[in-house]
Amino acid sequence: MAKKCILAFILIIILAIFLGIFLTEDNGSVDVYIDGENVTASTNPGLNTEINTKELNDEICNYSLESMNMPNTNIDTLKSGIHDICLSYGLDTSNINIDSTLGENSIPVIYQVDGTSMIPTLQDGQNVLVNKTQDVHVGDIVVANSSEYGNII
Repeated sequence: MAKKCILAFILIIILAIFLGIFLTEDNGSVDVYIDGENVTASTNPGLNTEINTKELNDEICNYSLESMNMPNTNIDTLKSGIHDICLSYGLDTSNINIDSTLGENSIPVIYQVDGTSMIPTLQDGQNVLVNKTQDVHVGDIVVANSSEYGNII
């Protein structure tokens, strides 16, 4: 009887160890940095070592660059697209970090002033850094979800 109890106890400990490993499995993470013109991505695949991280990072960078200039892109659609890319490589991660020159979860975009409508503050041809993930305040009007216009910094 004592041997059966010891065997059952050892079996429970082994199951607990495997359950602990399963529950704490590192699904990986993705860190993306955007400066308005360039994107860098760093992927940590966790326990999944079969993933080609260079190819994955390149695809994330290309997607992020394209998304920066799309009018309807916001932080949620950017993270969702990156998550879909990760899934296509077999990496199921919920830890996607977007960092930029403007802080976390911001998408900076550089636009060039075209024309004279912003004189005397800005001249034709000057560059403007825009944070497209914040609301724009124009007088008493707030343009919500300003992905099309951005916030002039």
